[in-house]
Amino acid sequence: MDKNILIVLQTHNNIVKNFKYNLEKNSFAPYFYPSSQLPKYQPNIVDKIINFALKKIYPNFSFFDYRKQKREQKYNFQQKNNLENYSENFFDYCIVFRADSLEDQLLSKLRSKSKKLIGYQWDGMNRYPNVFSKLSFFDRFFCFDPNDSNEQIDFITNFYFDKLPSALSSEILWDITYIGHYTDERFDLLEKIAKSLPHLKLNFKLNTANYKNILKIKASKYVKYLDDVYDYSTLLEIHNQSKAILDIKADEHSGLSFRIFEAMQFDKKLITTNSEIINYDLYNESNILILNTHNCNEIERFINSPYQSILPAIKEKYSFTNWLNNIISFEK
Repeated sequence: MDKNILIVLQTHNNIVKNFKYNLEKNSFAPYFYPSSQLPKYQPNIVDKIINFALKKIYPNFSFFDYRKQKREQKYNFQQKNNLENYSENFFDYCIVFRADSLEDQLLSKLRSKSKKLIGYQWDGMNRYPNVFSKLSFFDRFFCFDPNDSNEQIDFITNFYFDKLPSALSSEILWDITYIGHYTDERFDLLEKIAKSLPHLKLNFKLNTANYKNILKIKASKYVKYLDDVYDYSTLLEIHNQSKAILDIKADEHSGLSFRIFEAMQFDKKLITTNSEIINYDLYNESNILILNTHNCNEIERFINSPYQSILPAIKEKYSFTNWLNNIISFEK
């Protein structure tokens, strides 16, 4: 009989489709919280008229923001109520991603509905320090940055989905791809790389949706801007259509990002600013270039050199199937 597993994950890139497919292939009955994604708010004509009228009276007030907030409150209330449909200990396992974003009341409810409550912080612990106050809710808690591990927090890497819901195009369209959220530092690095490699096909895109100082974003002939996230399956296909994937480490942590494992999954060259990768058994200097301020001129030679196949045992080690088996195992 399949075991019930609840995945608690708030995301807008439809990665839950990959979780669902892989969990079912591993003989789990998957459930998700939230159970559905809140559609993106699109102001209708009435909202626009009200917003325009109120701006005349209250220049700093946004009716659009008010409407979005009310929609989110109603949505969150409905999602919490949905948990009441499940009996105590209904879920054999519940895995919470980014516990810092959840209220204690919700974590208590998840605790009562689950035989084993497991946390996974796939971002830096100190980037969202509120997470430390949540640890007591969990039977076991994991982080993706080895520097964050201690007696209470176990280390485990990110992963790649070893089972894909649909086939991906493998036609090579780009030499290097980078898709990520906008920061000034990322923009500057992408500009530097692009200017040093003017004849390569570069697919550099930055998402500006959550960037606060939108007016400070610079115009670029090399970097394109996005105002929404890609569907995760689309992102995987884009990576599969590139000779190399670029990975830019966030300053707040040293854990390995999903791009690193996706590069390994698709046998792609990896260019990364994360020098910690040299400490992992997946590191191979023929396949991975650690980028610094002095070696941009090595990129073209690197991506055109032969790729060395990774041992199947190493590749399997970083699969979602193996990650799942490790994270639900309570034998330390």
